[in-house]
Amino acid sequence: MAVNRKSLVWVVIRISIFWWCLFTLVAFGSSPAKIVEYLGLHAYDILRYLYQVVFACAVMVLAIGVGVYAQRMFRLKSLLKHELMGVLSTIGKVPLPNPPLPRLKDRSTRIPITGERLNAWLQAQYVQDKSQKGQDAKKVLNSYGRLFMAIWDTYCAHARYPASHRLGGHGDKRLYAHCHDVAERALELAHEGWQYTGIYVKKKGRKPVLIMQPNSASAKLNPEDPIIALAGLAHDIGKLVVYKVDRSGVIIDNKEEGGNTLNDDDGRVLHDMLGPRVLALMPEYWDLLPRDRAALSMALAHYHHPSAFPLDRYKRLLDERAAAVMSLLIEADRAVSMEEAALPKSVQDAEMEAEQTEAIYNAFVKIVTEFGRINGVGVPADNAKIQIGQKHGNFIAIKELSLRTLMLNELGWSLDDGESRYHVTVKLLNILKDKDLLYVKHNGVDFSAYLPMYRVSIYHHQKSRHLTDLAPAIVVKTPPMTVDELRSLAFMDDHPAVAVIKYPMLTHLNSIKNREKLDEMIIQAFNARDLEEMGDVMGPGEGGSAEQDVEMAPDADPPVELSSETVPPEPADDDEDVPHPVEYVPPQPDMFGYPEDVQDGPQAAILEDAPEPVTLSPSGRKPKRLTDLNASDAELVNKAVQEAQQRRKKRVAQKRAQEAEDAAQEAEAAKTQRAKRKAHRAQTGQRQVSLELLEAESEQINQSITEDQKRALFGDID
Repeated sequence: MAVNRKSLVWVVIRISIFWWCLFTLVAFGSSPAKIVEYLGLHAYDILRYLYQVVFACAVMVLAIGVGVYAQRMFRLKSLLKHELMGVLSTIGKVPLPNPPLPRLKDRSTRIPITGERLNAWLQAQYVQDKSQKGQDAKKVLNSYGRLFMAIWDTYCAHARYPASHRLGGHGDKRLYAHCHDVAERALELAHEGWQYTGIYVKKKGRKPVLIMQPNSASAKLNPEDPIIALAGLAHDIGKLVVYKVDRSGVIIDNKEEGGNTLNDDDGRVLHDMLGPRVLALMPEYWDLLPRDRAALSMALAHYHHPSAFPLDRYKRLLDERAAAVMSLLIEADRAVSMEEAALPKSVQDAEMEAEQTEAIYNAFVKIVTEFGRINGVGVPADNAKIQIGQKHGNFIAIKELSLRTLMLNELGWSLDDGESRYHVTVKLLNILKDKDLLYVKHNGVDFSAYLPMYRVSIYHHQKSRHLTDLAPAIVVKTPPMTVDELRSLAFMDDHPAVAVIKYPMLTHLNSIKNREKLDEMIIQAFNARDLEEMGDVMGPGEGGSAEQDVEMAPDADPPVELSSETVPPEPADDDEDVPHPVEYVPPQPDMFGYPEDVQDGPQAAILEDAPEPVTLSPSGRKPKRLTDLNASDAELVNKAVQEAQQRRKKRVAQKRAQEAEDAAQEAEAAKTQRAKRKAHRAQTGQRQVSLELLEAESEQINQSITEDQKRALFGDID
């Protein structure tokens, strides 16, 4: 069947004429003569409208034609051959997994290079331009200098990128500043006689282990090797690919999340392996000699994975020069990182180069698992000397000052109350975060980037009265039973008091990036009424100094004033048969301000009925102090009270069910015992009857036989 393909233009014309005629007949149907009269009067207007329509159609057709032509030319141009760094593609551009990173366009905004040795090295890379002859020949950078400036311009175009995704890592420096300092330190070490002794692997808290010796005992690093400065500057350029940063410099995506550069050979660390790929997209990289490219790429790709350094078929280092540059780069990076951490000299020893993670964690485990450190020992006088924290459901709140003092004593360190007094605390927070033990998510908001401590308010478990605050407090997740060293905390009962996390305290941070975003997160996660009086206890803002890093909370609140009157509690449901009511003794506060009945443990909670849910006055008065009970706290306290009631009812039901089961078992046992006794008595009666019958039968036999028969049967019996 043939398809009738009519022109679209003619179809439009025919439809337009049809409807024009139809509307004309409707308008002038009663007087057809008026149609001719109307056309005569308005012929000029009709022609003008017709010309306008034709002109508009022509313009539209022309615009569509130009657009189609431009699109076809763009597609054709995209299919033309393209050359990139020696690679020729006959159809279209050279396919790349990632496009080249953008560079700085305006050289007037270039960040200055301030390193003395770097400037001297850069001046040495200027040579005369071979394209010009005579004395007027200008000096230009050689291939090493051009690549160095290409790397630096790339950093300048990404000046907002941080050097580390960890809070406080690399001293919160920008990426370009850290790489500049590492390149400067690498040149300094090389000219000061640094010796290449092989490849080492470093783990957190452990000394470096030699895994690959030099191929030759006479192997040395040439201090004038031009790739030393290039390796130092480009060692972290892969982070420009790993990190995704917003306009304010905050990392919003990290491809190596969870990676730890303090541990060599961590498979989650990617930026060292991505560095050579970034350089390979720079045309200046291909201007280097092949052996220089190979050595530079090999050193950059393995400085966080030294165990993977390539070997030849005889298990020897494939490139001794690359291995030496890599070892120097590792040493320079660690030295700069130590300086950026601003550690005091008393802890900048050989062991602290890797920040004794294992020792700090072991000290923490030893302290928190010691009997009485968490939840106390039940005696207020002893708790004042021992207790440092409480367990509440899914978290454990520990007073930072007490824990820090105990850890310093355990580690044998002595830190002044200056810039470094939170050094152990920050390290511990990092360790707990790495082990997924730090409480960083509150109401769905993740504060892991800030290593938060908190202000934790403690309330009476029945009277909903504020007792005290732990500020600042390190809040730890209740460890799972799979963590062997902290298993005792997992099985520990919860403290009967009610704990409310008020807001984060970031006084341990030297500076806070993007304070506005942090404020939004805090408003989203915490009660706005508490935040009104939060003030500056979060920590210093952008550019804050250690002088602002002060502890805003006192060591402990004053003892809570308690009423001395005797208040007998109402009997509980399961205490109806108790003949005498429980006498209420006014409790005494301990070092935390907790009454004795709270310190006695969870058993004290079941002596009295839990109170009714807390209700607030509708007056809406402003609290006199931050720790007054507000609406949010009341909701949390009510929830805790309801959970306590449910747990108590469950325990009562279980107790009664157990008692009923025990009574049924006792009744069954008594019934079985009675049946056994009855059966025993029946058997004894049967034996008695049988004996009597036997005696009667014997008597009858004796009477029935004569004396002569007895003598015949038994003989003479004297």
